[in-house]
Amino acid sequence: MNTAEDWLQSGIGRHIVCHDHSLSTIWEGFVNKVSVNTGNLSVTRGELMNVANRVHIIYSTIDPTNNTVIGTRAKTTATNDTTSQALYGILQKVLSVGGSVPADAAKIQATYLKENANPETSRSLNLGSEGGQSGVTITIDCLGYYHWLKTYVYNQTVTTGTINASAKIIAIIAAQLNSIISSTTDITSNTVQVPAFENDDYIAHNILQDVVNRGDSSDNRWLFGVYQDRKAYYNVMPTNIEYILHLMDSAQKMESNIGAEIYPWNILPGKWLMFPDFLVGRTAETNPRLDPRCMFIEDVTYTMPWGLQLNGGKTTTLMQKLAKLGLAGVGA
Repeated sequence: MNTAEDWLQSGIGRHIVCHDHSLSTIWEGFVNKVSVNTGNLSVTRGELMNVANRVHIIYSTIDPTNNTVIGTRAKTTATNDTTSQALYGILQKVLSVGGSVPADAAKIQATYLKENANPETSRSLNLGSEGGQSGVTITIDCLGYYHWLKTYVYNQTVTTGTINASAKIIAIIAAQLNSIISSTTDITSNTVQVPAFENDDYIAHNILQDVVNRGDSSDNRWLFGVYQDRKAYYNVMPTNIEYILHLMDSAQKMESNIGAEIYPWNILPGKWLMFPDFLVGRTAETNPRLDPRCMFIEDVTYTMPWGLQLNGGKTTTLMQKLAKLGLAGVGA
């Protein structure tokens, strides 16, 4: 019970590292939520990503004499809960309240900050059922450090015009409030031009996602992720086969393109996988996008000790073209 109480009170935000048998880091992140079950009582604390300890409000000004909206965009000065920031880092939220006068916006901001500066605690009690004498269980929900890109606003009002997409991504990461992402040395240069100026109080993650979606000047897809040692990676979608799986292999071993075994916990998304014993005799395609024996891994779910689920998707250049035009999608 002492261990459960420690996790419940102090576990939010803890750094979690997973190693394999060779002590290589296969995943690292932080505790986002903790749940404790003891007897008939369940207590959950978190999510950390819902905490707001730096808050400001965007609103449209109104004329208080006749309560009509003037429509001028205004924003309050950000306020901070430094006690919460010392415990969990700076987690910034931008609120929108529509039409308001400055005094009302300030009251809403103060109330929101007070009620959201610490992780929420919820409780559930179920009496009259079995389980009252059962032991204590702890469930820890974690997220990768990529999610810290959702915790701060990115504005840049010094430089106008356009800059390289890769330069903007580096600038967005450099503006982080908590120095969570440790390195940008693995961000590959991409010279496609994107707007440098930002002054709309958009969350950094949303701006970064827009930049990544644009691809490059040839409309190739680009990928962004935060992996081992909290390093940021930004590079063009690969065209080579990196993983091999023989469907008739009873051991279901994943191999590299040179035949070395790859354990399921080391499989990453954003790679090409080929099934060489599927559609045997088909002429090989030079482009894996056109080969039905190839799968581009969009997401990976690993379940200890040997479970692995991979999902693939269609890869095209259309999404990059639409993103450059500021369009979300197209229908037929």
